[in-house]
Amino acid sequence: MKKSARLLVMLLAALSTAFAAFAKEVRTLSTGRAGIVVPQDSDAALWIWTDKYVYTPGETLTLRGTLKTNGDTQLYTLLCFLQNNQTGVRTYFPANTTEASDVFGRTVDQGFNMVGLANVDKRFVIGPGGSLSSGVPAPSELGMYTFVFQLRDSTGSRVVKSAYFKFGVVSGFEDLLGNVEADRTLVNTKAYRLMGTVFVKGNAVLTIEPGTFIFGQPGSQPASSLFITQTGKIRAEGTRNRPIIFTSSLPFGQRKPGDWGGLVLLGSAPVNWPTGFGNIEGLPASADTTYGGSDPNHDSGTLRYVRVEYAGAEFQPPTG
Repeated sequence: MKKSARLLVMLLAALSTAFAAFAKEVRTLSTGRAGIVVPQDSDAALWIWTDKYVYTPGETLTLRGTLKTNGDTQLYTLLCFLQNNQTGVRTYFPANTTEASDVFGRTVDQGFNMVGLANVDKRFVIGPGGSLSSGVPAPSELGMYTFVFQLRDSTGSRVVKSAYFKFGVVSGFEDLLGNVEADRTLVNTKAYRLMGTVFVKGNAVLTIEPGTFIFGQPGSQPASSLFITQTGKIRAEGTRNRPIIFTSSLPFGQRKPGDWGGLVLLGSAPVNWPTGFGNIEGLPASADTTYGGSDPNHDSGTLRYVRVEYAGAEFQPPTG
């Protein structure tokens, strides 16, 4: 049989293979051979996630994934790695090294393997029975990290599609409650519980480091919220790799819109109230809940790469 015919047979065999997981029970085809069609785009949809947003050093990390092929029958090089967002260092699985390797542990010098895709639903990639590992410990260095799962071309150099999930490694939790009336910094080596209504006031500046997690507490009355009053400021300057995340404290799968109040900025620019001022609905009228005025240049601070999830709880839910 000629070499080109053998390649065609191997390609057809690989295309007909079904996936049982991301990297198990697949028929593979080594790269570096002539005649392989390099994928330019993919209709497949891919998601990954950990079991929670923050860990302490040494806790066991897990990673699940869902893959919907949507009819994609192309072949890909698959890579999965954990990136330290502080340093940029990547650790590839399952080889657990910083040298780039595919999900079979093969490096570019050894020749990456290409595989076909199949539907996978909420399977462990890293964790009990995981296709790449039964679990890995959370890093000892505190800060934000990102799990990445990629579909790449035959060379492993061009990314066709990626799925990401960010999480934090922290020393522990700290409660954020009451008034903030002096400059304060929330650091990314801790996670914060937002307890009730918290007002930044009295010319205080609340600074939040990139990669910090703040958890609203469902069920509090009034709703768990952070207010930047007319006399306070916020400096929340995240980055693309290390966003600042406000979210619900409920476990994954139980979170929903309206779990907590949210992040509220109360400026002094003109508004359309007849009096020129308004107050947050559902809370007692006071200087802390007032917005509006005559200063169109008023500055409440800075928000960059800030994510606010599952907020929107009413401060005074309707009765009856």
